[in-house]
Amino acid sequence: MSVERRPQVVVRPAEPADLTRCAEIFLSGRLQAKPDDEAGIFRLDDFADEVADQDLWVAVADGRVVGLVSADIPAGLIRNVFVDPAWQKRGVGYRLLSHVCARLRPPIRLICAARNHAARAFYEHVGWREVTPGVVRDGHVLYQHMSAAACDELERPPAA
Repeated sequence: MSVERRPQVVVRPAEPADLTRCAEIFLSGRLQAKPDDEAGIFRLDDFADEVADQDLWVAVADGRVVGLVSADIPAGLIRNVFVDPAWQKRGVGYRLLSHVCARLRPPIRLICAARNHAARAFYEHVGWREVTPGVVRDGHVLYQHMSAAACDELERPPAA
């Protein structure tokens, strides 16, 4: 009987060598969330503009970047959370959110594309709440956690 080894996921600050892979994950996530809107609009080059002036961390497994999170630390705002589709539902999103929440002061907020139903379901499942339910601004909704302590629970994925 063989036991499948689950790769360890490490979250660390992004390095210049990570940026191309981050851009690929970012573009893939955007297209997955809004396939009909942005098929010809987004490019890999957009990633640098999207994360300019933000802190950026990556999740690494088996030596490969498998996810990213960016935040405006002074504003307490998580701007981007993206996980490689092959690594979704494996705890990477939890690890990224837990890592960045530990660096922010409450209330902690994040923005999410209104049409990204999978991401919204994930955030709501782990305790994030819409600040103004039903309000969409520039195609995004705003979520909030009231305490960094609540984000600590993200380190332990909830039971399915």
